[in-house]
Amino acid sequence: MYNSKNVTVSLILLALSMMKIVLINPPFIITKKKAFSFQCLGLLYIASFLRIKGHEIKIIDAFSLGNNNFKNINKEYYKAGLDNNKIIKRIEPDVDLIGISVPFSHLARIVHELVFDIKAFIPKVPVVLGGVYPSTQPELAIKSNADFIVMGDGEETILNIADYISGKTNQLLNGIITSNSDNENPKSHFTNDINILPFPARDLLPAHVTQI
Repeated sequence: MYNSKNVTVSLILLALSMMKIVLINPPFIITKKKAFSFQCLGLLYIASFLRIKGHEIKIIDAFSLGNNNFKNINKEYYKAGLDNNKIIKRIEPDVDLIGISVPFSHLARIVHELVFDIKAFIPKVPVVLGGVYPSTQPELAIKSNADFIVMGDGEETILNIADYISGKTNQLLNGIITSNSDNENPKSHFTNDINILPFPARDLLPAHVTQI
């Protein structure tokens, strides 16, 4: 039987458990001053998974939004993408959680600097690092100012981190490392059933990227 009070209570509980989560694709290091874009599928899958769980998601694709902005690193390499100040300006002050993808290990320095600057701006907001770099070099990634390091697949792990922060659970999954973790034998987390993952949330990307 339909009960309007039960529906109202359910909606209130859902709103209280919803978090505002920002996912960042960082600037890249490239060898030629040539603008190009790509779809950061890893973040898009995470975004869609978090969204069906009731969270509000925003993606900041710092590379694609600033892919014609080049900063010379040395004679051969350039940093391409938005600078850190422009990335931070796109982060709303009421954000609850920030996730940063690090798809390549050579982006470590760029991402460490980005985490440092984000923490200077909003120090109380937890920051998560995921991707190839923290998965393969967690002992280095944990030296950043990030609060959580994810090894392996990111969909279930960042959802678990969101639940952990909101108090819905007091347990972190394998594959999640903090500065207080036992890092001697870290284990990666992998999704057992990929059929639970919805299609990537391409609607959250800049329009010129979705046309690729």
